[in-house]
Amino acid sequence: ARAAFVGWVKEVTGNLFTYRYEGESDASVVPEDYRPAWLPDGYTEFFVDDTEDTVVVAYANEAGEILHLSYIHNPDETTWFVNTSNTVQKDADVNGAQADLFISTDSATSSAIMWVDQYNTAFMISAFLDEETLIYVAEHIEPVELTDANVSEPTVSTPQKYELTLIPDGYSLVYERDRE
Repeated sequence: ARAAFVGWVKEVTGNLFTYRYEGESDASVVPEDYRPAWLPDGYTEFFVDDTEDTVVVAYANEAGEILHLSYIHNPDETTWFVNTSNTVQKDADVNGAQADLFISTDSATSSAIMWVDQYNTAFMISAFLDEETLIYVAEHIEPVELTDANVSEPTVSTPQKYELTLIPDGYSLVYERDRE
């Protein structure tokens, strides 16, 4: 029966909530770009990472609070983990889709919401927002056509490679991993 199952699997192990995909994804689905059609006042996009099948878009307000939108184009070999320490888990609804809501009980930890749409695209938003506002942002995630006019700078499209320029005496490189 396990071999016949295809879709997102949610598991809870201790304080770790895991979203992972089982089976083969539908290669005929054309990936789309998504952005929130509504954000709380003061949030502006400052970072995009679309180097793999997972896209991360980050927004910040003047107080330095960060809102992350993540979504997965191709779920094969992708797993998301959420540390549920200092959170209360609730069920929610995002435009008819069942969602998992993680409301933080610690002011230093953001809350999050995760859901899968009808096209099997998984979404996660994490932010320092109350439950109602977090759900409202999630309900307003929409496909967009990215153009030069609506893409904020700077945008990261390839991973950067950094090297140390000063190594103290007595230290040496033991291990290096190149993910390319």
